[in-house]
Amino acid sequence: NLEYRKALNAACEQLKRIKTEKDNLQDVHEEFKQHYDKLKKECNEISKRHMETITEKKHIEAEYEDQLKHLRGLLEQRERILDEQRSKALLPTDTDMLRTKIAREIEAPYKLRIEALTQDVE
Repeated sequence: NLEYRKALNAACEQLKRIKTEKDNLQDVHEEFKQHYDKLKKECNEISKRHMETITEKKHIEAEYEDQLKHLRGLLEQRERILDEQRSKALLPTDTDMLRTKIAREIEAPYKLRIEALTQDVE
């Protein structure tokens, strides 16, 4: 009878230890579960932010490309205008001829006057 009681007490002690270990494992499992849920939530938030960032990047790139097209168009337009102006500008030989013509037109009345004065003096 005493041996049964000792065996029963030993079994009860072993059951208490096993129950304590089980409770400890359940607590650890619950902590891991909470930690997992927290990490999963953070991962979802980061993924969402990542997708938003990619969308924003694509939007900015599209705006940049549009602005670049616009500026290229302006540059081409201004280059055409500049080429037109260059083609309309006088060539250097035309400029020299024009300068000579203007000089003759301006000098002619003075030469005539100088000649007249010179004849008067003689």
